[in-house]
Amino acid sequence: SNGAPKGGLRSIDNAYANRGGAPFHFVIGNGTETADGLVEEGPRWALQKPGLNPDVIEICLVGVLDREKPTRKQQASLEALCAKLCRERLIPPGEVYAESEKKRGIACPGRFFDAAGTRAAVASTLRK
Repeated sequence: SNGAPKGGLRSIDNAYANRGGAPFHFVIGNGTETADGLVEEGPRWALQKPGLNPDVIEICLVGVLDREKPTRKQQASLEALCAKLCRERLIPPGEVYAESEKKRGIACPGRFFDAAGTRAAVASTLRK
């Protein structure tokens, strides 16, 4: 979550302009600046540059996930993107996690994000 109720790759990139641009590989819109569930590929993905965390594919869900769940379309896009990346990069679905699960004191993406449910959905998709 970018912690903002609205946004898209362009505005996030502008907000991080003095730090090399958007730190995410992908941004999934919530219908405010881009279509609900739209996956935008950031320049870091094409360049295979790390985001905020080395050795991690960074995906941003636009929204304030401490106040509300991701939209249904965002969640579906996230699960599809994660399954695609797992297949292409040979990543086990157990390696799909929220930043808050790996870093003590980090609340991102927010308490309304269901990381375990997302992992389970990705694993289920990969079994099909």
